[in-house]
Amino acid sequence: MKRHRHLPVGIKIERGLWLDAELAYHEECHGLALLFDPTVVPRLIDLPLTPLVEPLKAQGWATLTVALIPSVEAAHCEARSFQIAELTERCHKTLEWIDHQPFLSPIADLLVAVGWSTAAAAAMRLIDHAPARFCALSAPFGRLDLAGASVLRRWVLPIQLVTAAQSHLNRPNQSAWALIPSPHKVWTEIETDTDPEMVSPAVADRVVTLVSEWLGGIIPAHDS
Repeated sequence: MKRHRHLPVGIKIERGLWLDAELAYHEECHGLALLFDPTVVPRLIDLPLTPLVEPLKAQGWATLTVALIPSVEAAHCEARSFQIAELTERCHKTLEWIDHQPFLSPIADLLVAVGWSTAAAAAMRLIDHAPARFCALSAPFGRLDLAGASVLRRWVLPIQLVTAAQSHLNRPNQSAWALIPSPHKVWTEIETDTDPEMVSPAVADRVVTLVSEWLGGIIPAHDS
């Protein structure tokens, strides 16, 4: 079994501003999972999507975990996380970075994406511009309603939304969900032991299991 190499990555988005990311890969991975997160934390390892890396590696995926909001913007984190056009542009910069790495070319055309919270909307807009390259999108605690009606109406790829059972975001997401024509869409609600908008470690573990199992069903696992 090959071991993934873990490489810290800086993705330039403008002069003097870089996205922190981490790539985990080896040459025989069958595809690349892009994990987009709009959370500002002191270390990339603390991002909510970081625990998803290991189960995806076990399925044969390479992973690229991307913090869409650099730590230098932490003071404006909440405002930044809702600037979907800006987050979308940063997702595009990520894809451009991938396409400029020759060593990733064997896996760069088999992509899935996971977008946490508002990053789900940005990931939807990214995929809307390159649907042939992507196989699926998972949106843990996603804000699909922020993607825009035109994107939602064109969406035909498999999509998963994981949300808290009592979340106040379910109503706008239900309106967005109704616009999605994909025959392969899964809405999953989970009970939380805290405020529905907070994610405890136990809830985070449950989300990781749901996302990794769903993605494994979309693209059968390969021995890594």
